[in-house]
Amino acid sequence: MIYICTVHYQTEVWIKPQLEYIKKNFDRPYKIVACVPETRNCKDFYLESCYENDSILSYNHADKLNYLSKVVCLEAKPTDVIIFLDGDAFPIKPIGRYLEEKLNKYALIAVQRKENDGDMNPHPSFAATTVGFWEKIKGDWYPGYSWKNCHGSEVSDTGGNLLKILDDHKVNWYPLNRTNRTNIHPLWFGVYDDVVYHHGAGYRMPISRLDLKNGSIDEDEFIGSVEFVRNLEAQNIVFDEIGNNVNFFERFL
Repeated sequence: MIYICTVHYQTEVWIKPQLEYIKKNFDRPYKIVACVPETRNCKDFYLESCYENDSILSYNHADKLNYLSKVVCLEAKPTDVIIFLDGDAFPIKPIGRYLEEKLNKYALIAVQRKENDGDMNPHPSFAATTVGFWEKIKGDWYPGYSWKNCHGSEVSDTGGNLLKILDDHKVNWYPLNRTNRTNIHPLWFGVYDDVVYHHGAGYRMPISRLDLKNGSIDEDEFIGSVEFVRNLEAQNIVFDEIGNNVNFFERFL
């Protein structure tokens, strides 16, 4: 069995497209466990929770992923697969054989966004391992552990602590790197290893570290810029394409 952990934060707009691509491309038995908004009044997932926590915003996502993983571990067998999938991410090709081949060679696979100024951490837009391995290493999605980016600045993000755990255990994990041939933004609208799409900024304002040029541009200043307007327009255009064209991702390949 494959257990998919996903978080839909404050809005349901990504639930329908994510489910459509999961149903199309998960060709092995699966169950989805999800954190959803409190306003939700229907059920599409195997388990839905309105779990909230008192952590600061930058830890909110990690808290929910850790919570969902604990729920999965109560039910699943050690040999079952657990997948972490951002709410605005989904597979774009049949993924069953891909998972089997990769997890036969590696204990864990995950998106690694090196395009984000050299980020080293496994990213929860897509990550997969076995339930047994996740329990063994006491997997943790919190930020905290930091690294130096390509500018020499100390940074952390969701998955920072997981990076330290993997390093400490000397785990040979497989990074899914960005494989876009066409980029309309250097970080968002990413295709990874030609199998997973991650929209990026699906639940927040479209401002990235790359847009702020390693902190040299103030966020309020960027919001008033032409580049910010372009980011908003691109987000909306691609989101509409996702709903209208099942092969929308081909423009990036």
